[in-house]
Amino acid sequence: FEVEPAETFTQHLGGQKESAMISTLPWTLMPPETVNTILKGIKDNLPDNGGFATYVTGHVLKTPAGKRVQTALAAAFPNLKSEFIANNLPPARVFTVKGK
Repeated sequence: FEVEPAETFTQHLGGQKESAMISTLPWTLMPPETVNTILKGIKDNLPDNGGFATYVTGHVLKTPAGKRVQTALAAAFPNLKSEFIANNLPPARVFTVKGK
């Protein structure tokens, strides 16, 4: 098991694009620069028809950090879709992207 900063994940891809990426990273606990670096790495390493999914738990969606993450996701992925899942524990907004 390796412990590294999340923003270095692209080093392990060897230049290969991944057809799908799923993230459960705690976006709201990271500095904005780190979030942006990771999102750029995800976008740069997805093929044009690739998919990405992540979520933010409901209790932080309206906090400054939650709003900041949602803004960063929308800026990185113009075709971002989201759905609030109330019967998840905890409730969460799931964000998905298909294609760049």
